[in-house]
Amino acid sequence: MATNRKVDRRTIISEKLIRDAFFECLNEKGTLEEVFVKDICKLAGLNRSTFYKHYKNCPDLLEQLANEESQEMKDIFSGSEELFSRENAVKMAAVLERNADLNTAYANGLIGDGLENKIMDAIREICLSSWKKPLTKSKKKKAEMISSAAAAAFVELLIINPGKYTVKDTFALLSGMLESAM
Repeated sequence: MATNRKVDRRTIISEKLIRDAFFECLNEKGTLEEVFVKDICKLAGLNRSTFYKHYKNCPDLLEQLANEESQEMKDIFSGSEELFSRENAVKMAAVLERNADLNTAYANGLIGDGLENKIMDAIREICLSSWKKPLTKSKKKKAEMISSAAAAAFVELLIINPGKYTVKDTFALLSGMLESAM
């Protein structure tokens, strides 16, 4: 969703129709390069001006979706005392469910590494920001390494292999990584 504008019911509905049609086209065509705005609009039952009101093009749509998912993840963890708590696991499961089409397209190789990079950067940033205070200078390098590993594990367990591991199991693993850093 674009920022700095009033979000009304029509905007929400239009964006949902566009996104659903985008993923349907992506699954049908197989690559982002083969998905065109005209195909999305035809499938969504909207005119192209509606699409362009919300997005510049298909890569912009994909970029906004990835940004929204990574921001939702950051929002869950910001201000949280215990990063990988049960409460955060439940919230994260909801984010992953809401973004299932995006994550599935990524896992199936239909879109590039942009999503993985955004999510890994978000998780790494979250881990590092929360671990900085309790770590001494000598352990900061270790925290950087562990936060990178935690981010990679998160992406692997929950996005590349959805359903193979539960969010709770993933958070238990990440919590263990945090404890080993201390």
